[in-house]
Amino acid sequence: MITCTQAIKEEFKDKDQILTTKQIVDQIQKKYPGKWKGITIRTHLIGCSINHKSTKWYPTFQKFLYTIEPGKVRLFDPEKDGAFKQLPNTLKVQLVAVVSDPIEEKSPGVNPALQKDLRKYLRRDIARLEPRFKLFSQEGLDVSTEAAKIDILATDSEGNLVVIKLKGGTATIGTLDQILNSMASLKNELGERSIRGLIVAKDFDNEIVLAMKKTTNVSLVKYKAKYDFEAIG
Repeated sequence: MITCTQAIKEEFKDKDQILTTKQIVDQIQKKYPGKWKGITIRTHLIGCSINHKSTKWYPTFQKFLYTIEPGKVRLFDPEKDGAFKQLPNTLKVQLVAVVSDPIEEKSPGVNPALQKDLRKYLRRDIARLEPRFKLFSQEGLDVSTEAAKIDILATDSEGNLVVIKLKGGTATIGTLDQILNSMASLKNELGERSIRGLIVAKDFDNEIVLAMKKTTNVSLVKYKAKYDFEAIG
């Protein structure tokens, strides 16, 4: 059975050919109708590019593309692009409530300690986000996933998987990209199971708020820190 990676490779006839993301998505979906959604193919184009700024989130992807500029790629050429050592394709993560510790974006206002506390708090009482939310855990489920950055995985009242992304500061458009990539990778692993996303942050910049008008399966939730004081003497 052909993989998405193999389908992408098929689109390049020689090492100097440059293709746009749209060209690759359109051609693959025409050749293999209904096999992969556009976001899955786009995720692979990011993860398979050795120099894309977000390729680090996909260590298990085979690195064979080179990003010329946003939305344009060609095959990686060691003579032009320098040597690249492929990491072993052995990463395995278990799909439990917390898949991995979050790696913070380097942006103003990010508070890793606050984000860590928020994650601990929500794991104790996930239903505070939405009634009947439950932490997702399934005994023995060990799946190789390309979405190596999920803060909390939960289920809602209808049994849908909910990918929860936490930000200790202001969420940006990059936060939305990360959660969509994680959702696409999980969808690719788990098939037809419905998946939605939830971003919990102290604040949201204008770009992500505007982008949300075109995004139907991700919601934004703003949290407020509350302090209690107790006199001890």
